[in-house]
This record gives sequence, structure tokens and C-alpha cells, in this order.
Amino acid sequence: MKVRGGTRPDPYRCVRSEDRMVVTFTENVKEITNEIPDAISEEDAELGKEYEYDRYQVTVPYRENLESDVAANLPKWIALAKQQEYDEKAAEVRAKRNALLAETDNEFCLDRILPENISTTAFTNKLKELAQSETAKYRQALRDIPEQEGFPYKVKWPTKPQ
Repeated sequence: MKVRGGTRPDPYRCVRSEDRMVVTFTENVKEITNEIPDAISEEDAELGKEYEYDRYQVTVPYRENLESDVAANLPKWIALAKQQEYDEKAAEVRAKRNALLAETDNEFCLDRILPENISTTAFTNKLKELAQSETAKYRQALRDIPEQEGFPYKVKWPTKPQ
């Protein structure tokens, strides 16, 4: 996740909370250059600096020497934190997608949309009509969301038909 702050972050930070350890990682730290008037001091200019960076967090059970393990294996730990963030975000997007699919389920329940004693031809025609409907296209677009480029961080949600 992109973050901005007024202090240059450390590559990682460990905070113990009872039997858990929250490890926060930063990558791609960039100093944001702001217009600074010539009349201010270097100290004030330092206070006016901003940094933009990627931040990832992972929570793990606490154990002795955990912080030294993080320091010794930083790339592995960053990869773990990134994967955890990705998995959580993907689960959120899928949950929303599933709720939107559920909203249109009743339009595809055959026992609700087909009369009793329907002929085979009428049944086939109704199925074709359903398969080609705007709602069917909407539902397919929802199912295709995990295939979008940028998933799960950048999702283009389809518009529900009227």
C-alpha cells in the first residue's frame, strides 16, 4: 500500500503485542520535493520533507530471535507480507463480487422463471434468452474480475443492468 509520511521510514519495524509480533516493512522510499522558500533554515526544511513509500505488514506469533530472523531474511519476510496483503485484498474483492452475484441469482433460478408444463422448445428458447441477456453478461463480468490486470488492487466493477 502506498503511504506518505513526514519521517523517512526504517526498512522494517517490529512491535510486540502480547504473544504476537507485528512487522511493518517499507520499500521504494522516495523523497517528495516541496518548494521551500530560501529564507527558512535547514532544520525547518528538514521538517518540511515528505516521503512516499510502499508499506506492508504481517502479524506472526511472537518467538525469541524473531527480529534477528527478520533482519537476516528481509526479502523472504517482505515477500510473506506482500502475499498476505494480496490474499486479504483478493478475499475482500471476491466477497463483494459474490454478494453482487447473489443479488442476481433469482433471475437465473429456473423454478422461478419457467412456468410448469413448458415445452422442450420453449424451455430451450428461454435458456438461450437467459444466456444472451445483459444480466448473464454482467454475471460473467463479475466472475472474470480475478482475471483483470491489477487484481485485486485495481478492479473495474461492471455496471449492473436495469
